Amino acid sequence: MGGAALGVPPASATAHARGCSGVLERQPGIGVVVQPTLQTLLAELESLRTVSPDLKSHILTSPWHVPLRWYSPFRSEEREMYKAPDGHSIRYRTAVGKAGPRTKRAVAILESAGFDGSIIDRVRDLEEWLDAFEPSALLELDYARVSSLFSGADLALDDSAELINVSLSALHDLDYERAGRAYGRVAERWAKAQALSYVN
Repeated sequence: MGGAALGVPPASATAHARGCSGVLERQPGIGVVVQPTLQTLLAELESLRTVSPDLKSHILTSPWHVPLRWYSPFRSEEREMYKAPDGHSIRYRTAVGKAGPRTKRAVAILESAGFDGSIIDRVRDLEEWLDAFEPSALLELDYARVSSLFSGADLALDDSAELINVSLSALHDLDYERAGRAYGRVAERWAKAQALSYVN
């Protein structure tokens, strides 16, 4: 099963695919790579790290669930349900120029509300990751096959990004009860999928 992915597609798909002919897809979200290809890829990765130590991945992945902080760059109207090979899935798309300020706002709200530093740092890491890309670049959050953990009806009714934004706005307004209700609903929705990441 391919996991959920948050990414900025590279300008050239060719560069992204280079050297990957030895990769075989296997579930759950883990690639099996034949030994010669693995050695080539590891050498290339080490070379990239040496030449460009600040180089950042264009894709973040999560094998079993969508981390809730990944919703902060998006709005509900940027959500799209699409036909996948084994049913339906969901993706969100927006410009990095919109995503960055939204994520920065989330960090500021969490700081003002006095959240634990470890929670804030995860959202700040996302903000810093986005800063590496041009404002005109496309940011996409794709449930991919993680969507297979939900029924079609559940996917159709999925308002996770909206709930995260309702929670953040309520925190901003110091309405902690409303913030807790909205966050609780989205956390409950993803609890089963999140539990799989600890089991595996």
